[in-house]
Amino acid sequence: MSNVNSYQYTSSNIKEYVVNSDCISIGEYAFAYCSNLKALQLPSTIIEFQKSAFQNCSSLKELILPISLEVIGEKSLSFCFSLELLTIPKHVKLIGDLAFEGCRKLTYVEILSPSIKLGYNIFKDCTSLECIYIPKGSKNYYSSFFPKKEHVLYEQ
Repeated sequence: MSNVNSYQYTSSNIKEYVVNSDCISIGEYAFAYCSNLKALQLPSTIIEFQKSAFQNCSSLKELILPISLEVIGEKSLSFCFSLELLTIPKHVKLIGDLAFEGCRKLTYVEILSPSIKLGYNIFKDCTSLECIYIPKGSKNYYSSFFPKKEHVLYEQ
């Protein structure tokens, strides 16, 4: 198994990247500040995004999270200004503090797990967030984590 190492592509000018099919982890700041990164293909083997893995990837509009993903680390996708949609797979067990902070165009989030350990203020300054879809029967659980966003929680 391989990994994308911490700081491996930080601040690089890459526009597209295909992660190796045997990768299990995206290291700390691995793609941070890659402001030109628009397309990223992730394999189904990845189980974790470490701290700030994709922080400030301001051109990243869409990211399909692999179903194998279990951990979204602190600030993993913070300040991805162009990110609009996000589906959090059912195997995710932990979302770290401020994971999606400042994703100003994020409008739609679908959470497939009925209970995830959520860090502090994961959607801070996500000013366009209109809908957070959650599994049926989990509104009480999730509303305690999103007291200011309770009006956008919808059970499906």
